[in-house]
Amino acid sequence: MLLKILLTLAVIVAAYIKFHKRKPVMPSVSANGLLVRYLALGILFTTVLLSSVWLGWRWYDGNRVLSVTIISPERNEERIFKVRKRNLGQSELETLDGLKIRLSSQERIMISSSDQN
Repeated sequence: MLLKILLTLAVIVAAYIKFHKRKPVMPSVSANGLLVRYLALGILFTTVLLSSVWLGWRWYDGNRVLSVTIISPERNEERIFKVRKRNLGQSELETLDGLKIRLSSQERIMISSSDQN
């Protein structure tokens, strides 16, 4: 993921350097050309801002700590673990302590926010 971001930034910087060094043939800029330039910069800024917000939200949401209760019907016991949301999978989970737990098809899980305990 970090590689994608760095590659995108490298392409943007390379394009900026290439077009920044290029001298315009005609020094006069029409009002229409200026409008297109500001519109393109506005769209670029909005895209970068929304992408940053989306990535920030995914990071924040993935780092939320959830309380997972595993109910085993064979032993009639409940075990409660603290898990980050990004480490919670379909059939396995990883606790905050680094313990990896694989779930059987018979076990039930209940997921709740860690604040509700």
